[in-house]
Amino acid sequence: MAMRHLAGWAFAAFLAATGCGGGSVRPDAGCRLECAAPPPGCAWVGGDGCTSCGALECADGGGEDAGCMASCPAPPTGCRYVGGDPCACGALECDDVHCAAAGEEHFPAFARECERAADCALVEHQVDCCGSLAARGIRADEVPAFEVAEASCRAMYPACDCAARPTVADDETAGDGTRAARAECVSGACTSTFGLAEGEVCGAEVGACGAGLACCYPCGIPGCDFRCVPACDPSEPGCAGGCVPRP
Repeated sequence: MAMRHLAGWAFAAFLAATGCGGGSVRPDAGCRLECAAPPPGCAWVGGDGCTSCGALECADGGGEDAGCMASCPAPPTGCRYVGGDPCACGALECDDVHCAAAGEEHFPAFARECERAADCALVEHQVDCCGSLAARGIRADEVPAFEVAEASCRAMYPACDCAARPTVADDETAGDGTRAARAECVSGACTSTFGLAEGEVCGAEVGACGAGLACCYPCGIPGCDFRCVPACDPSEPGCAGGCVPRP
């Protein structure tokens, strides 16, 4: 364990205890030098009890910060903190990351539990050596851990002579360059989509609705646009294709 030597602090304590800046100490075999109490996590080492308190040695993280305990969020499955001390979490490292041009991919799973869309964040995971991406919705507080694992993954891919495929979201919708993917909270889980958002006009000419939504005719008035609304439960009376027919 690395140790810190605070000899200057020891000498100052000695001067304060003896009330002098020099001179000799009487040669009493039983003399006891009064040394100041060491900080938490520290101890006097090498003193003789008469002329010197010794050197103050502290474990890493000792001194004024010896009692602090870093509050670190629980790492995701397959990840851990390394190189930390009582006052810092250290770096986050993720195991089970294997990304290659061919073969089975191994990548940590990240939490998706949510109550609202604001609990979620959109991330992009590389899925092949061509640079193809998957847009994923995960819990916002999992993003730092994802970025560590993703950096490891991308560094493993060789450069391939091929074009990247369109980015695909969790709900299987694909990007076409006209819309950005977004993260949503659907049925208590974060997900991603390129589809239209709630309230947007939908249909064959303008596009499909996103995850958890259905393209319905909500007003029952001739000329009214079809719009994306939360899909109904298939077990609900009258629910068909995510919509309840309107008169």
